[in-house]
Amino acid sequence: MLTITAVTTTSLTNSGARVTILNKTLRNMPLRSISILVLGLAFSFPVLAEIEVETLTTETFKDAGPHGILVNSLFSNVAEIFDADTGEMMGQLSLGAWSNSVEIDKKNKLFHVAETYLSRHTRGDRTDVVTSYDFKTFTAKHEVKIPNKHASGSPHSSNTGMTDDARFMMVMNLSPAMSISVVDLRQSKFVSEIATAGCGLVYPVGNRAFLQLCGDGTVQLISLKNDGNEKSRVRSKQFFNVDKDPVMEKAARTDKGWVFPTFSGDLFLVSVDDESITVEPLFNVDMENEGWRIGGMQSIAYHTGNDLLLALMHQGGEHTHKDPGTEVWIFDLSAERLLHRLKLENMATAIAVSQDDNPLIYSTFIQGVSLDIYDLGTGKKISSIENVGVTPSIIQNLQL
Repeated sequence: MLTITAVTTTSLTNSGARVTILNKTLRNMPLRSISILVLGLAFSFPVLAEIEVETLTTETFKDAGPHGILVNSLFSNVAEIFDADTGEMMGQLSLGAWSNSVEIDKKNKLFHVAETYLSRHTRGDRTDVVTSYDFKTFTAKHEVKIPNKHASGSPHSSNTGMTDDARFMMVMNLSPAMSISVVDLRQSKFVSEIATAGCGLVYPVGNRAFLQLCGDGTVQLISLKNDGNEKSRVRSKQFFNVDKDPVMEKAARTDKGWVFPTFSGDLFLVSVDDESITVEPLFNVDMENEGWRIGGMQSIAYHTGNDLLLALMHQGGEHTHKDPGTEVWIFDLSAERLLHRLKLENMATAIAVSQDDNPLIYSTFIQGVSLDIYDLGTGKKISSIENVGVTPSIIQNLQL
């Protein structure tokens, strides 16, 4: 008696490879019959046509229009670009580890990113750089080595910043001492490291200055010389209580200055005139005291043309500032008036708004893989884009 426990055959179909497992026990079969069966199986494989060798080419990126967006994903080291009107993925930037938001340099048609590389991928010698990528081909054009301590962790849009004239890029360091690395983007060189003990993050102001949040309840203004070195610094008066109601680091830039929310929903406008800081209290987003709070990773956005502030809101108590939002509240900032409450189809941790005359609202959830698109004017959902990356975290308007 001869026993065959498994005979495997493989065939190709239009949909790919198909494997059939014959798991039978053949008992008392004559040897000749078994030989014929095995011989038949041996000649049952189809002849495969020769596969044509592909030639690698470089595509040129097309302008994504007014609704082009860039989505940065935590842990995946990529930033993907989409056309929100069609849902098409237009391209992908391959980045180094612990990259944050991308500084979009429209003047010189470059993307600037602070990155970290390890000589053995997950270990070895560390090298921190600011890399400049070409708009059209996404290839690296310039690289500037910076001190090996740029802030890492969850992607944050204010870990880096660029002056309004695209001359200098500022990178926050955390070692754990806080400082700022200044890079001259025009000359592609490292300028200096500015110690900023007690103050962190970067909120650009004009061509030669930036703001920082400080642990004593103030903001700090650092002005730069024309060569990028520090010129002067000044602090505001204390305007928030770190223990009772801290200011969120998630801010929105407006024509008048930066708007910062507190954990409880109070809004402050921080503006700069020369080297003087003005802090103006605005209003609380939960005007009716219904227990709603701002939360998420990218919590507020601003539409310049209509002077609208958008806030990602959820119902929750103290210490829920990281919770995802279920609604987007739209405020007339100057009038300090709530115009509309947009109920999201899916909870979100990040929102953004396009800056054209027909603005779209974008929302995504860090534990999901899709991005939802709403019409700001009607409040209706238009569409969703699937597979926008692993743990999508920061949404940026492209509008090249």
